[in-house]
Amino acid sequence: AGFRSARVDRVSGKLATECTPTAAIQNVSAGQIRAEIPSTDPLYRNWQGPVAGLAAALGYTAGGGAIPVENDDVHKCDDVKPVVSISASGEGPINITVAVTSGTFAANRLEIRMDDQVISTQAINGSTTYELTYNPPAGSHNLTAIVTDAALYSASDDTSVNIDGSGGADDSPFPEPEPE
Repeated sequence: AGFRSARVDRVSGKLATECTPTAAIQNVSAGQIRAEIPSTDPLYRNWQGPVAGLAAALGYTAGGGAIPVENDDVHKCDDVKPVVSISASGEGPINITVAVTSGTFAANRLEIRMDDQVISTQAINGSTTYELTYNPPAGSHNLTAIVTDAALYSASDDTSVNIDGSGGADDSPFPEPEPE
């Protein structure tokens, strides 16, 4: 039995290099268990089923696994990463503005978090400005915008807002509907 592992780029399917972004790297394991009896022997079928099941449970494959031999050719060390900028104004609700600029690859996902909780996720297509109105509870809050592009490069930006409670902000970011 042989067992190998490698760091593989999720985008190209090839071996990760020093230029591959961390988010694009996956650890891949491959192994091989071979029968000591020839496949032409009638007992081979009796061996193959149970051993293949055991091999899969252990992270091996009965027929061997494939680890790429070529290096990631999508990511280059001089690729331009995306850029994101977030700002917010108001006392509650607040107006959030996020500006995204693509780099070498088109930006395709934007996530906005308040105090590490996702408040918005958007599929985007390249450079854009995204606006969101949000009604947070009173208090000091940290807003973060995270942009990811088609090659899994990412960037983030933070800003803070302070809601004093007197500007009409609710106690909940999701206010209950008014009774009829």
